[in-house]
Amino acid sequence: MAEESSEGFVEQIKKLLEQSEQRMKDMQDRIADQLEAQQKAIFNRVEQRWEAQQQAAADMVERMQQRSANIADQLEARQKAIADEIEQRVKAQQQAISDMLERQWNSHKQALEDAQNRLMGMLGRKPE
Repeated sequence: MAEESSEGFVEQIKKLLEQSEQRMKDMQDRIADQLEAQQKAIFNRVEQRWEAQQQAAADMVERMQQRSANIADQLEARQKAIADEIEQRVKAQQQAISDMLERQWNSHKQALEDAQNRLMGMLGRKPE
C-alpha cells in the first residue's frame, strides 16, 4: 500500500508539474503575443510619423517651388515695367529733342527768310 500511495503521489506531482508547465507555456505565449502586439504598435506609430514627416517635407518643397515661381513672375513683371518705363523715357527724350530741333530749324528758316526778304527789299525786288 505504501507503494500505491507513493505511485499516486508521484502521479499527482507529475500532473501538477505538467499543469505548471502548461501554465508557464501559456503565460510565455501571452507575453510573446503582448510583445508582438507592442512591437507592431510601435512600428505602426514610427511608420505613421515617418509618412507624416515625408508629407510635410513634400508640402514644404511644393510651397517653396510655388514661392519661387511667384518670385520669378514678380521679377519678370518688374523687369518689364522697368523696360517699359525706360522705353517711354527714351521716346519722350527723343520727342523733346525732335521738337527742339524742329523749333530751331523753323527759327533759323524764318530768320533766313526774313534776311532774304530784307535783302530783296533793299535791292528793290519782290521775294520769290
